[in-house]
Amino acid sequence: MQWHLGIGMALVVAYPDLQQ
Repeated sequence: MQWHLGIGMALVVAYPDLQQ
């Protein structure tokens, strides 16, 4: 299982949005 990769990708993609 590589679910942690999906979570990591989602965090990296969403991080700039969370900063606003």
